[in-house]
Amino acid sequence: MIVPLGIAAVAVGIVAAFFARRLSLATAVMGTAIVGYVLGYDLWHADIGTMPLTLDRLLQLVGGVLFVWRLWQRELAATTPTGADWASAATLGWRALSWLTSGEPTMRRETSPLFRLLVSFWFPAFLYAVLRHETFDGRTARRFMTGLAALGCYLAVTAVLETLGVWSLVFPRYIADPELGLHFGRARGPALNLGVHLGVCACAAWLLIPRASRGMKLFWFLAVAAICFATLITYTRSTWIGLALAIVTIVGLQLPRRVRVPAFAAMLLGGVTLLAVGKDAIVGLEREDSGNVSAHSVQQRTAFAYV
Repeated sequence: MIVPLGIAAVAVGIVAAFFARRLSLATAVMGTAIVGYVLGYDLWHADIGTMPLTLDRLLQLVGGVLFVWRLWQRELAATTPTGADWASAATLGWRALSWLTSGEPTMRRETSPLFRLLVSFWFPAFLYAVLRHETFDGRTARRFMTGLAALGCYLAVTAVLETLGVWSLVFPRYIADPELGLHFGRARGPALNLGVHLGVCACAAWLLIPRASRGMKLFWFLAVAAICFATLITYTRSTWIGLALAIVTIVGLQLPRRVRVPAFAAMLLGGVTLLAVGKDAIVGLEREDSGNVSAHSVQQRTAFAYV
C-alpha cells in the first residue's frame, strides 16, 4: 500500500506544481468539494491509522500547500475578519475545547470524536478560510457558480436514473448497492444523501440566469427545474423545506425593493395554502422505509446535524 500511495503522491505533486501558477484558490476549493462528494469514500479510500485517505483529502492537501505558498509569497490580499468569521472561529474553538475536555465517549461509535472534529468542522473551515483569501471578481464568481450548477445537472440526472432503476448508467456504481446507505431506490446521489447539495446547486444555477445568453438562460432555467424535481423524488420533507426557503431567499434578494414585501407576502400565502391543502399527503407520506430503517434514520440525525 505504501508504494502505490507514494507514487500517487508524487504524481499529484507534479501535476499540482505544473498548474499551481494558473490555479485559482476558488477552483481548488470547488474541485475539492465536488470530488469529495462525487468520488468519495465508497469509491476509493486507503486506511492510514484512524484517518482514511480519500481523493478529496489529497486535493485538500494540495490546495493547502498552494494556499500556504501564496501566503508566503504575499500573493494574497489581506482580509478583514467579519462577524461571521469570528462566530465560526468561536464555534471551532468551542468544539475543540469540548473534544479536549469530554474524555472517553460513553457510547462506542463508528468514528472517533477527533475524526468527527476534523472532518466535520476543521476541514470545511479550512476550505472556507482559503476562499476568504480569494479575490472574487465577477468572472471568478461566475466560474464558481457554473461548477456548482454543473454538479447540480449531474445530480439531477443521477437522481432520475436511480429512481427509474437504470443502474447501468449510474455513476459511481456503488450507488446501485442496496447495502450502502438508506433509502435504496429513491434519489440518494453519490454520498447517499442528496438534499443540501441539490439546494445549493439550484441556487447557483438560478444566479447564472440573468447574465447568460438567450440560449443559456433557457438551459439554466431547465437545469433549475430538473434539480427541483430531483429534490422532490428524494421523498425527504426536510430537503423540500430547505430548497423552498433557499429559493424564496434568492428570488427575494433579486427583486426590486418596492416589490419585495408584496412578493414575500404572496409566497407566504401560497405556502400556507399548500400546507392547508396538502398537509395530510405531506405528513402521511408513504415511503419504502421499514421500522428498522426508520429507527436507523432517527439514529443518524446526530450525524446529519454535524453536516
